[in-house]
Amino acid sequence: MSYISSHEWQILNDVISDANVVLEVLDARDPSGTRNEHLEKLVTQHFENTKLLVVLNKADLIPKDVEIKWLYYLKKEFPVIAISCTKGFERTIRLLRKKILTITPSLPAYVAIVGYTNVGKSTIINGLKGTKVVGVSPQAGFTRGKQYVNLSDAILLIDSPGIIPMEGDEIELALKDFLSPERIKNIEAVVEEIIKRVGHSEIAKLYKVEFTDGDDFLEKVARQRGKLMSGGMPDTYEAAKTVVREWQRGRINYYSIPPDR
Repeated sequence: MSYISSHEWQILNDVISDANVVLEVLDARDPSGTRNEHLEKLVTQHFENTKLLVVLNKADLIPKDVEIKWLYYLKKEFPVIAISCTKGFERTIRLLRKKILTITPSLPAYVAIVGYTNVGKSTIINGLKGTKVVGVSPQAGFTRGKQYVNLSDAILLIDSPGIIPMEGDEIELALKDFLSPERIKNIEAVVEEIIKRVGHSEIAKLYKVEFTDGDDFLEKVARQRGKLMSGGMPDTYEAAKTVVREWQRGRINYYSIPPDR
């Protein structure tokens, strides 16, 4: 029996089977939440001649000391490199090229870039190429079909689908930007989790409102943003969609720290 249990995993398996280097792209703001143990075991246990390189993308969105802690934490298991998504992007992409050539078991390096939706896979591909060779879109599942991108005689990129199948409950799927606000059934619970992760005081500071709980927060955000129903009642559902959408677009500052081993 195959160890791949779904059609999506079969597609991912097909991408990985063509590679001798696999880049697992993580969001630096939440590396634990965007890494996948199934993928890592798949590469390390079933593809003996394939190396896994962890890419900590969007590292410039977290404090430098937190980035260093994550690099130290992750390198205990796999080679890891941090990539900036804005300032210093080209420099870190050059370092990534060198890292690929350092760890590849043989040349040329056949590189598969994999990860969850919206961790920045296509941006890294574009950066490695130096020109825009694949589309970059915030929409889930934007990149479709397998493409091969020649970087040099030594590096060949295997582009997508490379999307790790989403797992988890509705809250996790929403926070990972897999569910649009309109598709979330209990959107208030998602907002409560955002408040919990970011912190009451930080959310209050960001939205410039003082609140007691999630319901109070949504009522005040609704009034602040002019989202009112007939009679002037605050439309908390529309306010909740706004908050979740801003989280998904990276407008709410948040980052996690490595767990204690």
